[in-house]
Amino acid sequence: MHTEYEKYDPNSLSFPGPYLQMNLPVKSGQTPLFSSVERFLAGFGLFCALIASLAVLGNDAYYFGRQGLTPSVSLFLLAFIIGLVSETWGLAIVVALLPLTAGIPNLLNTLLGANALAMPNPGLDLAAGLLFAYFIRTLLKRILQQQTLSSETNPSFVTSSWPVGLVMLVITSSVALAIARNLYLSATSTSIRGVLFNLMHFRPIDWRADYLPIGNWVAYAIAVGLIFLVNSTLKKFNTESRNQWIFRSLMLGLVVSAIVGLIQAATGWGLPETQLQFRKDAFGFAAMGLQPDLHAFAAHMLLGVVGLWGYFLVCKNSAERFFIAVTFLLCTAGLVASKSRASLLIALITLVILSLIYFYRHSKKIFFISLMVFVVVIGIILLGAGSIPSLAWVGELIAQMQSRRLDSLSDLGGMMGSRFEIWSAVINMFSSYPLMGVGEGEFYHLSSNISFARSEFLQLNRGENAHNYFLQVLAENGLIGITVFPIAFIVPYRDCQNKQLILPASMGLLSLFLGNVFAHSFLVRENLMLGATLLGLIYCFSEVGIANALNKRAALPSRNRLMSLLVILALLVGVAIEAAFSFGKLPFIAGADCSTKDFPVSEDHWTTGAWEQRFPQGAKGVEIILSPNRPNINKIPLNARFDVLSWEAGKGKVPVLTISHQWVNNEPETIFLDLAPQYQNSSNIVTARIQLSNCYTPRNLGINTDGRRLGVQIQSVRFK
Repeated sequence: MHTEYEKYDPNSLSFPGPYLQMNLPVKSGQTPLFSSVERFLAGFGLFCALIASLAVLGNDAYYFGRQGLTPSVSLFLLAFIIGLVSETWGLAIVVALLPLTAGIPNLLNTLLGANALAMPNPGLDLAAGLLFAYFIRTLLKRILQQQTLSSETNPSFVTSSWPVGLVMLVITSSVALAIARNLYLSATSTSIRGVLFNLMHFRPIDWRADYLPIGNWVAYAIAVGLIFLVNSTLKKFNTESRNQWIFRSLMLGLVVSAIVGLIQAATGWGLPETQLQFRKDAFGFAAMGLQPDLHAFAAHMLLGVVGLWGYFLVCKNSAERFFIAVTFLLCTAGLVASKSRASLLIALITLVILSLIYFYRHSKKIFFISLMVFVVVIGIILLGAGSIPSLAWVGELIAQMQSRRLDSLSDLGGMMGSRFEIWSAVINMFSSYPLMGVGEGEFYHLSSNISFARSEFLQLNRGENAHNYFLQVLAENGLIGITVFPIAFIVPYRDCQNKQLILPASMGLLSLFLGNVFAHSFLVRENLMLGATLLGLIYCFSEVGIANALNKRAALPSRNRLMSLLVILALLVGVAIEAAFSFGKLPFIAGADCSTKDFPVSEDHWTTGAWEQRFPQGAKGVEIILSPNRPNINKIPLNARFDVLSWEAGKGKVPVLTISHQWVNNEPETIFLDLAPQYQNSSNIVTARIQLSNCYTPRNLGINTDGRRLGVQIQSVRFK
């Protein structure tokens, strides 16, 4: 790779180099308001990236003090040190290592029995370490520039990436709304200390924790920071070198991952015990590579099978084109070894379509010949695979297709792992909250609510992800979210003057998107970081600014501009109304996750907000000694209702005795519930029940990482 600096344009405030830039052309008629909005969005995106990097650093520092040098800490330090030495080489190494890090802790535990702390998404540590080094280098350069440059040449942030700042603004709003709703559902309180604590302890965290969305926020913020970093770092190179730095790193990661996957398929090396019998056939075991599951591995292989062809078409080096072809073959073998039927089918269909488009543009005769050949070859492959007994996973799919009605949604849904039922739950959620959705990261939590999602499958599995990342974004972020995400891709694509330059990155992104149609590989955040890298490469080729985009509309009649502003205002009002009225509306019922859900008493004697136990036959009453043991009880009193319930035919639970109590301190309280004589030997089921006004979650207050919704501690229960 060689470095060739681009020429400096004296008519713009653009500074080539690895530091933060302001790519805001000085044009007559530029609206100051648009320029200010551009600066705000870009600044907000960078600020979120900085906070997220500090959150990852704090998370690593916490576990370093307790577990020592974990894989996550090691990855952060590696990226940070290399990034300080050279941000270009740091970027290249991080891009190569990102897809190889997701499964490293689990692989160490499986192979060596090493007690490595398996933190989820350790690739975040790589990206955060590089970003942290980037911010430090930028700060040092700014300090030096203050001594050597005048105020007229003061560089600022990369305003060309304003659309991803807009995405980050929507994600931040969605996360804040989701956490507020979760606290309402749990009837728990929080504090500024609790927010900061959960930001630093964003992992590991339970899927149903109130602060789960903050982990998603950190991932998106790191991805946004990576987009800025790629844009800034590669601006100093010529167009050919920009693609080389990224795609050579991607190919290195693909080759290593594919080789590991093929070794796993042949030997079962590094696979967990539960994976060894899954879809085992003539091609061996179902490979996972260095990813946490086979679908994420298949999605990564799609990058090599589909995503490299754009780079192949623009690459001029014959030796490198040969290496691209080798990488394609390895990734194709890896994709087959993953046994992901949907990914393999998607890859095949996509390659056929792309090939036909290519031949149609270059030769109509070859197009028609290729079309017939593809049809015949695909038919032979499908029929042949179905007749080979050892290829069980392919034969099973073909047998299902032959035995089921393909015009029946229920039959198709059964073939696709109940995906249609899950996707119908997405539509149910979206229809209830169409503008802002149910909140970032909340699909898994809320999908188990059968009254809301209306899915027995999701209720039985206590929630699931949507198995389609885009539908999950729709359910969680609504029309607002599903609109701003495409804006982040469309704006740089539209403003790029030479579309050939962004062909490699666009094809790479397409392949990653394909891996999220029947799965959600972007939830493996290392794959999301790869997507952010490719998007940053697109921005690197595009001189984009909101001022440029909106100034083109400045010539529109004032009536149209007024109409646009009114539409935006109406959307904001609609969002505010939807958010405000969601509290108290299904599924966001006050205390639904606290006082209306019964769980057994924990080993440390904690209840949730509701507890119930049956009276033994002949018991005359019960004595319960319990204590709230929670902070700030003098400011937030705990009210409790104690009931004796008789289960009567046709009436259900009938209260026959009710006592109320309020705690304003943590002193233990003894409660006596005496049964009337007619219930002491009743044939009905008689129970004692406690219902609390609120719950207490230590994690929400920043006390410790216990995310349970706690009620009271029962010291003893004695029937008499």
